[in-house]
Amino acid sequence: MTSSGYGRGILGFQFGSGDKKDTLFAIALVVIVVVAIGLTVWQTVIRPTGNAFVFECTKCGYQFNVPQDDKEVLANAMGPMGVTKVCPKCDQKAALWANKCPSCGKNMLTKPDGTCPRCGVNVKQFVDEKVRKAMEARRSKG
Repeated sequence: MTSSGYGRGILGFQFGSGDKKDTLFAIALVVIVVVAIGLTVWQTVIRPTGNAFVFECTKCGYQFNVPQDDKEVLANAMGPMGVTKVCPKCDQKAALWANKCPSCGKNMLTKPDGTCPRCGVNVKQFVDEKVRKAMEARRSKG
């Protein structure tokens, strides 16, 4: 009877065969798994940018990150919205949470009239319009 690959291991790799191809395949597989684990750890644990609130100083305009596990933010019932931080640049307690503009995507403090200082869109009207369109789409579906 001829061998048709029956008895081969995972992905055609025969464990313990001593074949050079199988050895190289095993090494490549281990390297790929180690790199994948390393990238996963880096993305979820080490890289801090996704796990921070952006604050902007109302005095000097400097923006800086505050970790999501910041004790002052966690202790506040409103989260970052009700927290005023000390700006690391000008040393004034005048930094507020900077929301992300739904139009341009930049972190910003809205002007008193509710507009984004970077793109000029009225944030409240922009969000209200998006919600209205989503509600209309939902109604038309069902």
